Amino acid sequence: MADLLPPNATPLERDLSEVTARIGGLDVPVDQLFDPRRCPADLLPWLAWRHRVLIWNPSWPEAVKRAVIAAAPEINATRGTPHAVETALSSLGCSFTMSEWFEQQPPGQPGTFQVDFFVNGSQALLDQDLFRDALASIQAAKNTRSHFHIRAGAEHGAGMGMAAVCVPRQWIDATATGGGRDGASAMIGLAAGTHVAPRTKATTRAV
Repeated sequence: MADLLPPNATPLERDLSEVTARIGGLDVPVDQLFDPRRCPADLLPWLAWRHRVLIWNPSWPEAVKRAVIAAAPEINATRGTPHAVETALSSLGCSFTMSEWFEQQPPGQPGTFQVDFFVNGSQALLDQDLFRDALASIQAAKNTRSHFHIRAGAEHGAGMGMAAVCVPRQWIDATATGGGRDGASAMIGLAAGTHVAPRTKATTRAV
């Protein structure tokens, strides 16, 4: 590259010109850096910060990290709605259903919603970290006024078992069992965790 500096350029100006000329020769995949699907894995935390991802766990699998980042713009645009909560949980890879109080039979307590988490027969535990991250994601995506209840159940080839009630905001007390239609019981575990969210503590017992 030709030097366009005038003859009276200072040494500093000439040094800067040489450095910037070298930068121009670097192969920087700019088109990939802002794409959650193609961004280098070691740069994903910075891309998450750029997209205002509020819940982040460095131990997540790479696929989950990319999914969380990709979902962030939609979550931020709809924060405070059921859709934002569903999008946040889906990005974590959770298997769940969600219902607001007026969609339940019988109707639940006004101003609440319920989230049912499922694990399949090959997954013995609802992982402690996943449960904690899911709770934090719900807290970050929902509106401020709504309380929520959580249940955990198991899906099996013979049927589905469900039992558990969580009362967030102050204390979370969860139990979980699973059983098929043929009467065979299948226990699932729901790991206990603390510091799930500010002023929230989780305790668990299995029955």
